[in-house]
Order: sequence, then C-alpha cells, then structure tokens
Amino acid sequence: MKVELYWNIPLKKYSVKALEGEHKGKVFTYARYAEVIDAEFVVQPSGQKRVRESGQKNVHAFVRGLITDDLSSDYAKKMLWRRVRYNPHVDDFFMVQKFSDMSQYKPIDKNMRYAVRLEIYDDKPRIYI
Repeated sequence: MKVELYWNIPLKKYSVKALEGEHKGKVFTYARYAEVIDAEFVVQPSGQKRVRESGQKNVHAFVRGLITDDLSSDYAKKMLWRRVRYNPHVDDFFMVQKFSDMSQYKPIDKNMRYAVRLEIYDDKPRIYI
C-alpha cells in the first residue's frame, strides 16, 4: 500500500497516511517501526518556510512509498544502513550520512528511490536508508 509517514511529535510515533484504498487521504494507524520500499523523501517548501518564519512546527516533510515487511530478510540485515536526518531550521532537505565519514552528512538525492527503515530510539525518530 502506498503511504506517507511523518513523525507525530505529541504521540512520539510515526503517523501513517494512506494514499490509496479505503482510507485514502487519512491517517489510518500509528507506528513505532516501519519499512518502506520505492520510497522518496519530500519536503514541502511552503511548510518549511512557515517553520523558519514562525518557529511553529507543522507537517511538511515525510517519506512516501510502499509499506512492507519484507526488509526483515537476511538481505536487509546485511545492508549498510545510513542514518537520515532533517532539521527544518538548518537543513533544506533530508540529509544522509556519508559512507566515507559517518559523522558527516550530505543531502539525499531527490531523484532516487530508497529502501527506508523508520524506528524510534529513546522516544526520538530514527530513519535509515
């Protein structure tokens, strides 16, 4: 099923919004863990601008793709997962760890699709590609 996932600050979980099916356009569940394939990262510029100008948070950045449970395979366990971050006050887009130096980040390629793992650590969102 095609979905959009975003961090829900009050609930400390990911909101999962359906993009097809009977719940199309609505948040139909909340998740502490999710796996998404054929995923793209989205930042809506108008929402990002509002955050920067007002300091008030709003939903303007999310992961869009096909939710799955297939990444738990041996293949996924062998992948070199890199952490993804996004701070609307500092970053213009989602950032990913560099292979050459995991303490450094670079912008995610907006034209690529990814296998994405979303989880929670210490009540904070963690996203990996």
